[in-house]
Amino acid sequence: GLPPPSSPLSALRGGSGPPPQRLSEDQVRSKLLELGQDHLFEGLNEGQQRGLLRQAGELNTQLPGGLEGYVESARRLLRESAEGVNPFSGFVPTVPSGEILDPEAPEYIQMEMAGQQELKHTGFVLVAGGLGERLGYDGIKVSLPLYEAERRCFLHLYISHILDMQRRGGGGTPPP
Repeated sequence: GLPPPSSPLSALRGGSGPPPQRLSEDQVRSKLLELGQDHLFEGLNEGQQRGLLRQAGELNTQLPGGLEGYVESARRLLRESAEGVNPFSGFVPTVPSGEILDPEAPEYIQMEMAGQQELKHTGFVLVAGGLGERLGYDGIKVSLPLYEAERRCFLHLYISHILDMQRRGGGGTPPP
């Protein structure tokens, strides 16, 4: 869950309070324009704009403080970044404790099975890490081929593993 409101992470979260109620597409458009986000619509055709409005409307119901809280938080974080404010001041890095498991030990198998049961409740985020310019590659690094003789890329490998875990975990539910 989220840390308590008084924790150092509270400065990184969006607005406070419960998320707002669902808005119509017209209301979402008005809200975005009111918040100075008209640039989001530039270059989009009508269908793309409707898709953006649907996504923004969904986000409005999920974010603390809704779209307004999100935009306010983003502006504050950008301003503080320009001022050199470190949002992580007060944090002390620590090495977490953990287990060292032998893959052939019964405990390993038990933990593996317990983990597979939790896969249906797990989300995956891939932080791509940017372009492969230093590697002499003009695309994103995860699109690099696995092997010279193979056309599959690293991203394909990651997605294959995630899909396999999803299958083993029983599917799960789609994200909101």
